[in-house]
Amino acid sequence: MKNRYLTYPKNGILYVLLLLTITSCEKDFLEQEPKSFFIPETGLNTPEGLETIMSQAMVNLRAEFYGDGAPMITENIFSEVAVEGTTDKSGPAQDLNLLILPDAPLNSADSNRIGWFWEEFYKGIKYANTVLSRIDNAEFETGEQKNVLIAKAYFHRAYRYYRLTQQFGDVPLVLEEITTPKLDFVTTARMTILEKMRDDLNFAVTVLPDVANKGDVNKGAALHLLTKINLAMGDFDAAIASASAVIDGGNYALMTSRFGSTIPQRMLLGTFIGPKTKVLVRIPKAYFWLSIVWVLRTTVILTAVPLFSDRQCPYGGVLSIPPMGRTACRIIPV
Repeated sequence: MKNRYLTYPKNGILYVLLLLTITSCEKDFLEQEPKSFFIPETGLNTPEGLETIMSQAMVNLRAEFYGDGAPMITENIFSEVAVEGTTDKSGPAQDLNLLILPDAPLNSADSNRIGWFWEEFYKGIKYANTVLSRIDNAEFETGEQKNVLIAKAYFHRAYRYYRLTQQFGDVPLVLEEITTPKLDFVTTARMTILEKMRDDLNFAVTVLPDVANKGDVNKGAALHLLTKINLAMGDFDAAIASASAVIDGGNYALMTSRFGSTIPQRMLLGTFIGPKTKVLVRIPKAYFWLSIVWVLRTTVILTAVPLFSDRQCPYGGVLSIPPMGRTACRIIPV
């Protein structure tokens, strides 16, 4: 009995080893068969793929104006556009010299976003260079379609370099896609960079459409940027010509009246929350501050110029007082 029990395990081990030997010889089982490849060579060889890169450049451009501590705030504080208005406490903007030191937090909503411009603008340049370097790998239906994409890439690259040279002066000029690690960047003279960007935009304005999809690059945007570059280079005659092309092009015009003059002549008071609220109200040809004071959650006193009595809205509006005490005036057009 003892020998029989010992024999079975030995035979089992032998069978397992034999099975492993047989299956290990089937190497095809280990070879993968990818169903698709998503690499630059296959993803960026079509007009649609290159347009995706341009879409990313648009997102990168928009980020300057939105979010917590938007970078545009730093741009304004470091120019004549705005000054720090805080007087009851110290803050980063009280000592601007400290903000430009190499060891300063250069990309922080609590300090400044100087570093954001450098990092994100060169990302935008990277997107444009990627499109320009791979444009010949894609097949376009028409030569016009290809030229428009080139023009949009020129616009995005020119905008970033215009801003960088205005902020930092001489900066590295990169005109091709970088596909390998590179550390030996050198700066290029500011005027040399602007001359190159001007040449690119002079081509772009000849092929870009007058009207494009909302948010996309059009001829007017390129002419406006070209005007700013011409001014930065001191070429005022060229700046007049490019600016006049926008003004007289039929799609745009200089403002002849103040902002808000075309707002429909109606008023709207939203929901009031809290014991006291101030609301800026639109009244034909005038603005008034209304003070809203709660009285036992049933009565609202509106004080303004002109004075409105209790439980009354201007211009025949209807005062609505829901059970929870939040009040609103529904104002009809006048």
